[in-house]
Amino acid sequence: MVTELWRYPIKSCGGEALQQAKLDKLGIQGDRRWMLIDPNNQMVTQRQIPKMCLIQVKTSDKNQPGLVVNYPGFQALFIQQPASQNAIAVQVWQDKCQAWLADESVHQWFSNVLARMFHKFA
Repeated sequence: MVTELWRYPIKSCGGEALQQAKLDKLGIQGDRRWMLIDPNNQMVTQRQIPKMCLIQVKTSDKNQPGLVVNYPGFQALFIQQPASQNAIAVQVWQDKCQAWLADESVHQWFSNVLARMFHKFA
C-alpha cells in the first residue's frame, strides 16, 4: 500500500507531495528532471551543499509550465523550461547526459541562495 507519494523536480532539493502521479519511461513525470551543475558541468547534490534540501519546489500549472522555487528569506522564483535547443553534456555520477540551460536569472538566484557561484542550472 502506498501511503505517501513525492516528486522531487530538482535533484537534491525539496519535494512536493502528490495525490496521484503519471508515469513515463523515466518514472514519475517531472521527477528529478532538473539539477544544479558546477563550472565543470558536473551535477551538484546535497552531499556537497546540504542546505539544498531547504529549497522548496513546486511544479506550476499547465497554463504556464515550469517550476516555482522558494527559499527562506528570498523572493520566490518562477523557472520556465529552457527555450534553447542547444544542449550541453553534463556529468551525473558516472554517466554523461544532455542538459538544457536555464536563464541567467535562474543561475543568479541559486548562486545568491546557496552563497556559491553556479555555472549553470540545467
